[in-house]
Amino acid sequence: MILAVDTSGPLVAVTVTDPDGVPRYAARGTRPRAHAEEIGPLVAAGTAGADISHVVAGRGPGSFTGLRVGLAFAQAWAWGRDTPVSGMCSLDAIAVAAGLATGWVVTDARRGELFAAPYRDGVRSGDTRVLPRAAAAELVAGSDVAGDVALLTDDDRRAAGTTAVVPEALARAAALSVRDDPGGSLQPDYLRRPDVTLRAGS
Repeated sequence: MILAVDTSGPLVAVTVTDPDGVPRYAARGTRPRAHAEEIGPLVAAGTAGADISHVVAGRGPGSFTGLRVGLAFAQAWAWGRDTPVSGMCSLDAIAVAAGLATGWVVTDARRGELFAAPYRDGVRSGDTRVLPRAAAAELVAGSDVAGDVALLTDDDRRAAGTTAVVPEALARAAALSVRDDPGGSLQPDYLRRPDVTLRAGS
């Protein structure tokens, strides 16, 4: 069985799935940005009595704090049980949820920007990038698009996206990740510098 966790968005998503992507347990947190408080109990509930052979963690793109929580938890949980662990792009789960074959997934990156990744034949076919909304809209024009589509035409840089990772879609995406890229990187897809940095000489 595969344990998959994703904390790229405001809510934690956790699944335990068989190698074919059929979820045996699927749950999502209830409190926005309560990743550290909710991931442990959700994983404990899903893995009780389960024979976990692989752990997959969503590596984003997403919030800095959220990604750190999920990736650190997955690595610690897996290492403590001598279980293989790998990372996957969180946008893959959004593509699966939307049934996207060929097109783009876009999600809110805040500051009037969007994360965007291309897909072809159901597989991510290029690097994930972060773009101003106008540039993202130009890039995906004429293509099928999933995710925070409404933000492509919203000029308010404070407007927020609502797309969240669906646990059942995470299960399918995680199974595909283990099949196709079992050694997937656990480096978070931050894509840009953090809002807060140390001054030179600090």
